[in-house]
Amino acid sequence: MKRFLSGLVLLQAVCIGGSAWWQNAALQAQATYVDTGRFLVGLLILPLLMAAVIIARSTSFVFNKMGLGTMSAFNMLAVRFLLAFVLLAALF
Repeated sequence: MKRFLSGLVLLQAVCIGGSAWWQNAALQAQATYVDTGRFLVGLLILPLLMAAVIIARSTSFVFNKMGLGTMSAFNMLAVRFLLAFVLLAALF
């Protein structure tokens, strides 16, 4: 949990970047992971993951708008639940 929280602090420090509190938190996280490559991986991977979440949410919104234009809401829900079932069945 501590690594996850420090990763969030790093993400916010990279995105916001101006606040002294965020900069101090980034320095503390950097001091914690100075002997490993986790700091750089977190610094590079976390913004990419955040961008992936934003892109996935945006495309989901667009596909929902297009789908609701061609089918009813009940059918759209059925398709979404079916897709979720198939993806989760493949993962587990």
